[in-house]
Amino acid sequence: MKQKLTQLVNNPNIGLLIIRLAAGIIFIAAGIPKFAGGAESLKGVGSSMAIFGIDFAPLLWGGMAATAELVGGLLIILGVCTRISSFFLFFTMVVAAAVKINGGGDIIKEAGYPIVLAAVSLGLVFTGSGKFAVKEGSV
Repeated sequence: MKQKLTQLVNNPNIGLLIIRLAAGIIFIAAGIPKFAGGAESLKGVGSSMAIFGIDFAPLLWGGMAATAELVGGLLIILGVCTRISSFFLFFTMVVAAAVKINGGGDIIKEAGYPIVLAAVSLGLVFTGSGKFAVKEGSV
């Protein structure tokens, strides 16, 4: 029994599965309202790019962020295209953190959430999905 428990606890693939499930659910939950809010919601999200001097096509940028969260979250849960999805989610969360910090928010209270999700996303870029995925070793 102890040996089985030790094998279970010392399994990085189970850890990656847990991380993927938690992060994926959070990303999907963040992406759905952006689409549900329609074009105005997406434009509002996309206008965040103005802090980088990019003030054109806010609907495009908002649509890209919402797609990264919704589709990327689903792909991460499934373990399909984990590295690519995580790459786009990393940049989406960097923008979200920059917006919070630029708005004068407290780094921990305001930007902590997107910073942690950026770190999780970047970690998944390097690790991939792990063994427990729809397709093992997915890109």
